[in-house]
Amino acid sequence: MRLAWFSPLPPVHSGIAAYSLDVLQGLAGHHAIDLYVEDRVWQAAGGHLHAGRGPLTVPLEGPLGLPLLRAYDFPVAQERQPYDLIVYQMGNAACHRYQWPYLLRWPGLVVLHDAALHHARAHALLSDRRDDDYRAEFRFNHPGVDPRVADFVVAGLEGSPYYLWPMLRTVMCGARAVVVHGEPLRQALAEEFPGTPIRAVSMGVPDPWAGSEPRDAGSGPRAQGSESTLNGSGL
Repeated sequence: MRLAWFSPLPPVHSGIAAYSLDVLQGLAGHHAIDLYVEDRVWQAAGGHLHAGRGPLTVPLEGPLGLPLLRAYDFPVAQERQPYDLIVYQMGNAACHRYQWPYLLRWPGLVVLHDAALHHARAHALLSDRRDDDYRAEFRFNHPGVDPRVADFVVAGLEGSPYYLWPMLRTVMCGARAVVVHGEPLRQALAEEFPGTPIRAVSMGVPDPWAGSEPRDAGSGPRAQGSESTLNGSGL
């Protein structure tokens, strides 16, 4: 199978970049994979732009020896020989910004690493002074919400709107299929977007506590039958 792979990759400092390399290592021996990256990754690998070379640059050697191409080259490559599947490793961070034009035009498999995309999408649009485009996307993603909510974000009053309204509809309705990393999120998204195939796939990260001896409840500061609950939040 021929795959087009859109993902942040080193030297981008991103957990998803590292995760993507792990997945590619398992896939590279079974599929033909072209890596499509933003310009800073392509240039860090030795890419240089030269006038007059035509619409398609020569692929560089990327991680694991896979072809590394500028994302801008994808439309021409797709037109010449369509890929069997396009994979988008999508998260709520600026390093995914370059993927949006392709994701919306060429649907594929979206690996959704975050339960909200509002932070990154708002920043991408508003930093380009595309206030009206942001308002339009907010209305599309949350048609039942007062559209004036978007004005708070445009005015710089961020925070709560990002968490209350995740702006996922654009991605969920445009994807051929979606993968998430937890069953609770899969269930919530399946209820909201019943027309989109959604699978929960674990990250494949080993349990750091596997094989360890259980700690005596009486030896800690919260002894005598107390239970500890761990919670993680953030991006």
